[in-house]
Amino acid sequence: PRRLAAYHGALVAALAEDAAKCADDYCADCWAATHARGARARHAWTGYAANASVCALCEADVARRRCDECGDDLCVACSLRIHARGKRARHTVVALREPLSDFQLNALNASHCQACDYAVADPAHGCTLCGARLCESCLLFDHDAVCAKRGGARAASMGLDPDLPTKCAVCGRRPEIRCAQCGEVYCLWMGQPRCFRQRHVKGKRADHEYVPYTLLEGLDRRVAAEDAAEAERVAARRAEQKRAAAEFLAECERQEAADREHAALVDAAAEELLREQLRLERESRRGRHLRAFWRGLVSLLPGPLRRSLSPPPRRDYRRDRLRADEFRARKERGEVGD
Repeated sequence: PRRLAAYHGALVAALAEDAAKCADDYCADCWAATHARGARARHAWTGYAANASVCALCEADVARRRCDECGDDLCVACSLRIHARGKRARHTVVALREPLSDFQLNALNASHCQACDYAVADPAHGCTLCGARLCESCLLFDHDAVCAKRGGARAASMGLDPDLPTKCAVCGRRPEIRCAQCGEVYCLWMGQPRCFRQRHVKGKRADHEYVPYTLLEGLDRRVAAEDAAEAERVAARRAEQKRAAAEFLAECERQEAADREHAALVDAAAEELLREQLRLERESRRGRHLRAFWRGLVSLLPGPLRRSLSPPPRRDYRRDRLRADEFRARKERGEVGD
């Protein structure tokens, strides 16, 4: 009953998740824009080639099967549904594949995906752990659950053997024990080697013994040490950034203080210049007033006394030279006698 309840719960969750999918067609940019956050971020996409045929029944999915007797191109779900019983169960159904061009075959050495057997598997999208040639969608969304060497990349980055198993040989959970004789790894269920006993019930395997399997524990410790070292580096980098920011702010404050001091000096010099200009203007205005008063006083005096007090007229020596030059020229021309 407990297993049935767990199966029913998993089935209901899978159906709810499948119903929540939007089932729309997008280009790559629109998919990234509409599935960046929220519940849609957990959706998975399936790619197909341009002008791919559509299922003749549901008209909602790409056709991946063809029935020779019916002559229809169907999606996988519709093909299984209508060919499950009756006379149609004896029909011949063949798989449809995306066509491979000569360039993909010869230059790229491309083939079809080993998981879906429909899309073209680009060599750049293969699994780096087990070497399976996959399409991009299968590699992103499906292969991690079935890859036997998942986690080996982290082990390889730490100098360990990437071929060491990282999943239970029976259920795929995290392994904690290893068979000393056959080398397979198994998990522990509530401290009991249930998966180990399932594989070692009869025959010579019944005499096998298991030992602790500490590969993942060592990986966890090394990962924790790397994370702690990275946290220390991040903290040191942030402290250095804070120190540099404090020095920059102090330098900005010093520069602002210097600018304020320079502005104060400029203002003081401008005020001094303004005072000097006002003083000169006052003196000039006072001199004009004195001259005007003297001219008015002199104008009231009698003529002889006014002429005697008036300054002698200023002689124009330049005009005299011009007149002398003109006289000599006329004398040379004979226009003026001796």
